[in-house]
Amino acid sequence: MPFQAATSSRRSGMTPYMRGWVLQGFAKLIEELGGDVVRYEERFHLPLHGPDQSDMKIPGAPLIRLMEACAEDLECPDFGIRLASVQGRAPLGPVMLVLTQCATVGEAIGAAARFINLLNPAVELQGQTIAGGLRMSYQLKVPRVGIARQFEQWCLMAGVNVFQILAGANARPRAIFFTHAPLQTKEFYSRAFGCPSKFSQATFGLEFSASDTARPMDGNDPEMKALVTDYLERIADASGLDLEHQLDALIRKLLPTGRCTLDTLASHYFVSVRTLQRRLEDQGLAFEKQVDDIRRERAALYLSDPTLRISQVALLLGYAEQSSLSHAFKRWYGMSPSVWRRIRSTSPQAQ
Repeated sequence: MPFQAATSSRRSGMTPYMRGWVLQGFAKLIEELGGDVVRYEERFHLPLHGPDQSDMKIPGAPLIRLMEACAEDLECPDFGIRLASVQGRAPLGPVMLVLTQCATVGEAIGAAARFINLLNPAVELQGQTIAGGLRMSYQLKVPRVGIARQFEQWCLMAGVNVFQILAGANARPRAIFFTHAPLQTKEFYSRAFGCPSKFSQATFGLEFSASDTARPMDGNDPEMKALVTDYLERIADASGLDLEHQLDALIRKLLPTGRCTLDTLASHYFVSVRTLQRRLEDQGLAFEKQVDDIRRERAALYLSDPTLRISQVALLLGYAEQSSLSHAFKRWYGMSPSVWRRIRSTSPQAQ
């Protein structure tokens, strides 16, 4: 099922945000787990309860950090999964009205990707046709936010919830994949998501079978779909990520492919390398420095995952040789990756 999802990555001048729909159910879950909602509101400057937040734009970074803090403070490693389960269809807001008016499940998934990307610049959803099905991959668009495991699990469970609304309560994804190591047993994830789970992947997302994506939707109304589509397009903000954030997101996306070069980036913008360099210089940006900063951040994140070999970390960071990672890591942290990992594994913080 080929489709082209609209993206927000070329829009400029806006901090990556999520629509206020994502906050529904937050306060309820925190209270159920024994947490103080007001303290979290004050700490992260987010309105977790009170008036309807649906028209608000929620900055992605504090939202992601809030989820991580809740998981740690409330001793709830599946906080993101629970939040999505409490919310049901709420995270997509009026987008669900478009999805339920599509002709097939596959068309609805394509529409979901389009409007998630259009309305929520903090995350991007891309579809790829694979053997026997469809692979949907999420790309976090919030630069230098750090660990985002709960946000990742929340996205995936929200995706499963929407899929079951579209395809039926008994429908299941073919597989689900995470960028992080399991926070609980693999059996837990199999039960929670109803399908096999893969961990420590380059991206996070879901796979669906071709038979499910081809399934017709009951009662679809093209006129209603057109009306809601027009409404969503009108409320979509014309502004989005500035050039620095665009570059950051593209580098993160390209590093694991081994093709993170100025040539590749210039092709993305349909300009020459010289023109792209001039644009970067005009904004005080340096491609090489940004690549180095992202590699440094991601290296520490990947090496914190004991299931990843150092050679795998090197490939995820776009290095052809493990020795290149070792040289860079010593420059960043003053020690080799293996020594850094050993020290971290024996520190109280890692227990």
